[in-house]
Amino acid sequence: MPLPSLAHLELGSGYTQDMTHAVQAAGTLPEPDDGRSAVAGSSRAVHGARHAPTAPHDRYRPYRLYDRLVMETSKPAPGAGPGTALVLIDLMPRIVALPLAPHTGEEVAARCVRLAEAFRAGGRPVVAVRVERPNVAEQPPGSGFVEGVARPGDIKIVKRTVGAFHGTGLHEQLRGLGVDRLVLAGLVTTMGVESTARAASDHGYEIEFVEDAMSAFAADEHAFAVGRIFPRFGEVHAAASYLKALAAE
Repeated sequence: MPLPSLAHLELGSGYTQDMTHAVQAAGTLPEPDDGRSAVAGSSRAVHGARHAPTAPHDRYRPYRLYDRLVMETSKPAPGAGPGTALVLIDLMPRIVALPLAPHTGEEVAARCVRLAEAFRAGGRPVVAVRVERPNVAEQPPGSGFVEGVARPGDIKIVKRTVGAFHGTGLHEQLRGLGVDRLVLAGLVTTMGVESTARAASDHGYEIEFVEDAMSAFAADEHAFAVGRIFPRFGEVHAAASYLKALAAE
């Protein structure tokens, strides 16, 4: 499959119209039918002919291609300097065990633990967030943190909404530490992570997303978020980029 041309791509605020056309031409996005909803699983081949629906992982692959071509090579290196905090969302056994895609919950948790270790070693704050159901006498089994996610000295947040900011005091704690940039990872891409990102943007934080240290209920949902939504709020990188940047210090 020919690679989409990068000549007319605008970086920073997200996909431009040229980006969308380039990606569609390369067979990466479903084409709408005269204003109607795009048919799930369909996409246009390079020469314009439709091909058979692909598996969710295959539909996700072109977004990873875009991420590697543009976000990892053309954008600045991930921000891991002073004033940056890692925020890990809902890494709890009962959520990690859910059927997720394109990465399993276990894969996401393992990458997040490695990221947390690297951030702590570099003296950067780590925020571990978990959710509790309101107005119940007892939380479901598996409502604590996955091992390694939260350590002594980390900021630990318990939320009762989808995002991590509302009614938790997280903003005040971050500002008290001089944090102005957040690196977001965890579960689920289109729920806790996205909700936290939108609130963080409203609070004025610079935001980065670790695309392979989060996952969703479906691979195409994850792909749309990291490929179309998140670049409008910040930058999207892979976990290895942060590990490399922190190790180089």
